[in-house]
Order: sequence, then structure tokens, then C-alpha cells
Amino acid sequence: MERLVSGASAGTASTLVTYPLDMLRARLALTSLHSRQFGLVAAAREVVDARGVAGLYRGLAPSLVGIVPYAAVSFWTNDALKQGIRDRTGREPQVVERLACGGAAGLLG
Repeated sequence: MERLVSGASAGTASTLVTYPLDMLRARLALTSLHSRQFGLVAAAREVVDARGVAGLYRGLAPSLVGIVPYAAVSFWTNDALKQGIRDRTGREPQVVERLACGGAAGLLG
């Protein structure tokens, strides 16, 4: 349970920090060159002027609904697989084993 909660918390924290930048990136990708906003700072200013700072987090809830279970399962799987290697071999996982654990965790997540 601790691994699941840790993964979910890490996913939540990373999303809270990066969400405004991701939202602005998507907004810039959909904006034509002839619009008023051009660049990250101008896009952020336009959102904040129109909706306040909370506007930078509009749409956050659906992102969290997706990232929380993904991060929880991914972190748990990665840690459990590495612990399984430690238990069976008595050593730390090698680079290739860590890569395989991370790949399996991402696939399962």
C-alpha cells in the first residue's frame, strides 16, 4: 500500500507542477501565427488576465484522474520487480534488469 500511495503522490505532485506548462504548450500548438498571443509568457498572461491564476489549472481534474492510477501502478510495479530480483539473487538489479523493470512497469501502468 505504501508503494501505491507513494506513486500516486509522486504523480499528483509532478502533474501539479507541470500542468500549467503543458496546458500552455497545447494552447500554443493550436494557436495560429496571426493571433494576439505569441510565446509562452504572452499565452500565460492572456490566460491569467482572462481567468486568473486558476485558469492555468483549468482541466487539471481529468489529468489527475488519469495520472494517479498510472503513477501508482507504475511505481509499485517497478519497485516490486526490483525487490523480487534482490530477494532471488541477493544483489542489486543490474542496468539491464532495471531497464526491464521500468519497461514492464510502464507497460502495466
